[in-house]
Amino acid sequence: MEYIYGNADKYKTRIMEEYARAFYREMQFIDPISKSIKGFFRILRCCDDKVICYRHIDESLKEDLENMNNGCSKMTLGKNWFISAIKHDKFENSYTFALYNGSAEIMTMKEYICYQVNYFFESLLGLAEKKNGDVEISIRNMIYENAIAFVDRKINNTINMAMGPRVMLAENISKISYLHYEGNKVNKKYIVWGIKKEDCDIIFSNDIMFNDETKLNHDKQIRKLLEITYKDKNNGLYLGCCGNKVEGYISSENLKGELYLVEFNGTGKWSFGFQGSEKNKIIFEDKKVKLFKDDDKVTFYLAYKKIFEEDTNIDYVWKIVESARRQKHGTMLLFTENALSESERLREAGYQVSVKEMVS
Repeated sequence: MEYIYGNADKYKTRIMEEYARAFYREMQFIDPISKSIKGFFRILRCCDDKVICYRHIDESLKEDLENMNNGCSKMTLGKNWFISAIKHDKFENSYTFALYNGSAEIMTMKEYICYQVNYFFESLLGLAEKKNGDVEISIRNMIYENAIAFVDRKINNTINMAMGPRVMLAENISKISYLHYEGNKVNKKYIVWGIKKEDCDIIFSNDIMFNDETKLNHDKQIRKLLEITYKDKNNGLYLGCCGNKVEGYISSENLKGELYLVEFNGTGKWSFGFQGSEKNKIIFEDKKVKLFKDDDKVTFYLAYKKIFEEDTNIDYVWKIVESARRQKHGTMLLFTENALSESERLREAGYQVSVKEMVS
């Protein structure tokens, strides 16, 4: 395949790059660390055996393009780049977009990330064509709406609901997050999805307690039921839902299978993620959305590469750093060229040890 530079439609290219920049920032992606990768977004024209690029063609992008098996029939996540399916504008020009995968180090919800990136690629030509309003606000709103739709789809898939009109469960959740109960904000309260009535420890009897089934759109009633839910290190009590029905309460020790947990954390603040994983969650706050991220690892990697100008043993050293972080009263790691002689000099002040390679 031949790679060449093309004369870009500068105005349209600039607009698309403006939207891509806003999307990259709102998704909390990190810029490429490698100096060989210049920028994070590419617009490509695919013509027969030629690929025309309006910016620098990185070797990493070439590698991902060469390894594509679907022929740009759908979005592909390569080793370094998200690459879109072929898009056609109103003049039938064909485009392919590439977005650097700056999510690997800090994001763990890959399905959600791919969902957002794919929708961005699908929308980009239309956004560039009609450009109006504030780019940042437009992208922020798009990401929020997609996150709401993603939550709905995940909940629906988990409980095997029949295809049909969408049930706006996530919007109901958002509404509940703004409600107070006896003056208290809805904070550290929990709903778990995918729970059948027979799995609950405490079952709501509709004939006795309520006139009809308790559903998620009964927001004031749900807010009251949430008040006794809790979670701590060893146990918890959650409100169990199946679709838009609230079935009862279930203790954390009886949770089984693939479940999704909603945690309320104050007015307008809630998160959605996989039960049992603190890092796999989408965080909603006043019509904004972000992902849980662990910046410490990224910060360490960047500092390590900057100081040592290489990444030899970086993953092994990070494991030591993680262990050191768990010390209650703090600790220090010393990196020095004279490590061996320093350990000899300081041996009387502490315990000198040798660590086998496979030891945790």
